[in-house]
This record gives sequence, C-alpha cells and structure tokens, in this order.
Amino acid sequence: MPSSDWSHTNPMFTGGSDEEATRGGARDKPATGKSTHPKASPMRRSTISAAPATQSPVKHHGIPVLPAVDANLGTVVFAAPGGWQRYWTPDPGQLVDALSKAVSSARWLPESRTLVVTVAANGVRQGRGLGFLLTAL
Repeated sequence: MPSSDWSHTNPMFTGGSDEEATRGGARDKPATGKSTHPKASPMRRSTISAAPATQSPVKHHGIPVLPAVDANLGTVVFAAPGGWQRYWTPDPGQLVDALSKAVSSARWLPESRTLVVTVAANGVRQGRGLGFLLTAL
C-alpha cells in the first residue's frame, strides 16, 4: 500500500504534528477554525527585531583533523601535515563523548598541544569549543 494512502486507512491518524498530538492541539480546534485553547490569541506581529551583528565571524584556528581515540588506553592518533601524530589524554571517555556530539571537524592546535572539539551549545550559533590538552607519546 502506498504511504500516501496511510492517513486514509489508519483510524488513529488525525493529522497534525506530533506536538499537537501530545498536547491535544488538533482536538482543541473546532470546525470553525478558531481555537478553544485558553491562551490562544489572534496572530500578532512579532516584536523581535533583527539586531545588527556585533560579533565578527569566528575564525577557525588550528588544523582540521579526524582523531582516532583508544578509550581504554587514552591514546589519540591523527594525521597532520607533518605526518601521523600520537598523543595521550587522561580523559578518553570525555573526548569520545565530545567527538560523538561534534558539529564540525576537530581542530589541532600544535603550539599548545590542544585538540579542540566544537559541540552544540544553546544560544551560541557557532557552538562551544572543548579543549583537550594532549601529552606526546
């Protein structure tokens, strides 16, 4: 059966989004199109205005790398322009967790021996960088 016929053959389908289904929004609307929800109001213009950008674009420093982490031993290996680099971290679990939540490629800062992993953060469009200080092996 084609997926387009599913809504017509499924008696549980009432239309709308999952959010409407969980809060009962689809059932709150009578046939007239007006909502009976107590907080419903007619559409208004937004009072939020676009503020001029005060921050300059984030400059990505460092070398983009794809690290391989041994979670048991704490070793971190990645290819850099100078060849393969091999390091150790005291927090391999946290590094693996950060890499699994990364929103961009990890960046290697050789001058400070820091691997920066950018993860999503509320209110920060570019994400938040987590730095992991690595020890040479």
